[in-house]
Amino acid sequence: ASEKTAAKFVGGDATIHADSQFTHLALSFQAPSNNSATSVLQELLSRQLNASGAVANAFSINYSDVGLIGMFGAAAHHEAEALSAQFVAALKAAASADDASVAAAKLAVKTQMAVAAEHPTGAVAALVAGSQTVDAVDSASVKDLASSLLKSNHAFSMVGNINAAHHRISL
Repeated sequence: ASEKTAAKFVGGDATIHADSQFTHLALSFQAPSNNSATSVLQELLSRQLNASGAVANAFSINYSDVGLIGMFGAAAHHEAEALSAQFVAALKAAASADDASVAAAKLAVKTQMAVAAEHPTGAVAALVAGSQTVDAVDSASVKDLASSLLKSNHAFSMVGNINAAHHRISL
């Protein structure tokens, strides 16, 4: 029997020139897989990006051995650098989020879990367990995760008119 090798996140920057009306950006980090703090952080990032007016959102993807969290969005070419700065600002804001912001994000995560349930009668136990797991997340664990991401390898990609946009992101 062959043994599985865990995926390794290496990060890096990628830019692709494309004739497009917008420049598309993505910033991602390795995160714990299937971790409630990651889900809460994703919601905090989405809320921060929405409050800033960015045409962007946060995402979290779970694999069996590793997770991925980040942000993606699009901006006019001359606004791409500002969007990348909004990504960094959202992560820094999450690293210092207050208890009320974390509580609101936790409620949103639990609401999304309930809405996503296909068969509410059969999923009650799973919803209760998932809700308890999210409730166990405290502000400190979310802030610690956000802070650790700011110090870790990242992957940054940009697709669009890269001649007019900033090529690197600074954390």
